Amino acid sequence: MALAGLLQSLWEAVTQAGMTVLSMAAIVIPLMVVVEYLREWRLFDRLSEWLAPGAGRLGLSGNAAFPLAAGAVLGLSYGSGLIIESAREGRLTRQEAYVLTALLAPCHAIFEDTLLFVPLGVNPFLLLGVRAGGTLLLTLALIRVWQRAKGRGDPGASR
Repeated sequence: MALAGLLQSLWEAVTQAGMTVLSMAAIVIPLMVVVEYLREWRLFDRLSEWLAPGAGRLGLSGNAAFPLAAGAVLGLSYGSGLIIESAREGRLTRQEAYVLTALLAPCHAIFEDTLLFVPLGVNPFLLLGVRAGGTLLLTLALIRVWQRAKGRGDPGASR
């Protein structure tokens, strides 16, 4: 009898997990298709132009807007790859690379990740607001620390 109960519980867990995976796949697969079209239509370039003024307010150059836009939409690995590439090519300063990393760490793939939690009953607007607000506070704190380090003459803070 105990074995039957255990098997029943195991079956319920497997079927529930399977339903969750299918729900997530129903969100992720169409999103991946949309992202490929966005890349093809060069919408990330336009999004970068739109983000440039906000990036400027955080002390970032226009060159930082593209890795920020791509990382926020596509994810951390793609965004970090662009940050590394841009830094190696001299288009980003060391400070910009750190600030972008601080922005993308909590806020990468913000739309995809938010939508993944919808089938679990999470309020997407609340989650999006908490992630975006927390990211902004973290980034502003990092910028302030960096500026104080520059003021003390910390040699690592300049480049």
